[in-house]
Amino acid sequence: MADQPTLGHFLPYLIRRRLRAVVWPAAGEERAVSMLLLGAGLLYGGFLGAICNSEMKPATLQGFLLGLNSVLFVSTLLVDFMPSFRAVQRPLPEHFPVSDRLNLITAFLLDFISLRRVALLFGLLLALAIAQRLRLEIGFSLLLILSATAASFNLRLLLSLGRWRHPVVVLHLLSLAVAGVWLALPNAPYHAMLGVLMALLPWVLWGVQLWWLGAFSTVAI
Repeated sequence: MADQPTLGHFLPYLIRRRLRAVVWPAAGEERAVSMLLLGAGLLYGGFLGAICNSEMKPATLQGFLLGLNSVLFVSTLLVDFMPSFRAVQRPLPEHFPVSDRLNLITAFLLDFISLRRVALLFGLLLALAIAQRLRLEIGFSLLLILSATAASFNLRLLLSLGRWRHPVVVLHLLSLAVAGVWLALPNAPYHAMLGVLMALLPWVLWGVQLWWLGAFSTVAI
């Protein structure tokens, strides 16, 4: 790998290897678990699509989707912290001719690929294909999973680098406060606006953190 001059030669290979390890592991028992969880995700997506296409009252359906989005966001945010903390790992050796920031982007892309997230995303994509009339609502659920994933990576990176007192932590706490208000006040008139902020802020902070902390990525990743 060290003979290649750029990350572009290896990022597709690293992503393919990570996807294969997650979706189709070499060990038979791990492969069985993977297929079981992916099947459960597709089953969940099929049921969700059927519910969204049912004759349920709009107010009841909106309440159901709101509760589902809350569970998806909180569980995706916390899954890498509990029951044990999953530290952000450096994906490439220090001597590799890739900048710190590109190394950090690679770490995020590889960290993003996990069996639970793949199963959820496949399930929501199936629900989206089944219930086209609620594509905006289900699309928002997809955005929340991506947003919670970015927020989880941001916080775990700071903890992995030992920089939990960095000023950007305050911005993350404000972002989580927005999410908390969105979860606690579902009937507030500004609820939709908070939902948009909740979906976008972690990505904005991901960019801020990449610019601000990229130079420190070689220390602990």
